[in-house]
Amino acid sequence: MPRKLRVNYSETEKNHEELFIKGKDSSYIMNEKLVKELLLRLKPSAGTNISDIKKNSQVEKDYRSLTTIVAVICQYDTKFHHLLISYIKDIFGDVFTQIKPGTIGSYITGCIISKEQAKTGIIGCQSLCAGSIPLPENNDQFCDRIVVQGVKDKDGYRFRLLYNPPNKNNGYVYVNSFQGFTLADKENLQKFGLQKIIVLTYEGKLLFQGDINDSPTPEVVSKNSNYKWWVSLIVIAVTIILLILLWIWYSRRYPKKS
Repeated sequence: MPRKLRVNYSETEKNHEELFIKGKDSSYIMNEKLVKELLLRLKPSAGTNISDIKKNSQVEKDYRSLTTIVAVICQYDTKFHHLLISYIKDIFGDVFTQIKPGTIGSYITGCIISKEQAKTGIIGCQSLCAGSIPLPENNDQFCDRIVVQGVKDKDGYRFRLLYNPPNKNNGYVYVNSFQGFTLADKENLQKFGLQKIIVLTYEGKLLFQGDINDSPTPEVVSKNSNYKWWVSLIVIAVTIILLILLWIWYSRRYPKKS
């Protein structure tokens, strides 16, 4: 018989294979079969950014249902938590390498992937795991910094708060592209309470570390990029000239015999 989960946000009473959570509203019943069906429905939308989920869509309903289940089982039911992680591995295991931060897939699988790939560090601070479904044994998941995701498109950065511990003013900002932050970008980041930031790519490459007001602007990054480009061109030109001079010297030193 499938394990049942009745959700309703207040008192809990645990009895054998059933978990009841009683509250003011009508009961929300979940069992293993329905959880698997929920995950299977969400799998085709694994690449959808959470900020882009269409309102009142089936995807939104399923995503909200999953976050409700996660909130409950993480607090009350360790056994069902372990089962949920095993379902996720079975259903999403073949797309782990395709998961991107800030997506539905990242929320579902992020901490599992981060745990498997992590060598050192707190996985809860990583771009995939921050704000995602936690693992049952979460001693190495607690992040002591704010974590923000920045997605840059033609209209600029869209920032999404992934994790927000209390009384913190430093944190990680993960970005898909970085040409510096405009004044508006910095103000938006400061709204999350950030003062000192570490800017990283989704893969973890360091781009900037320091006070948010000292972070580079797009103009500075552009100038630095142009400078590096010109330096590269000069190096290539000098190398070509040296090779030509070497060839001329060699030709005169050792002329071909007729």
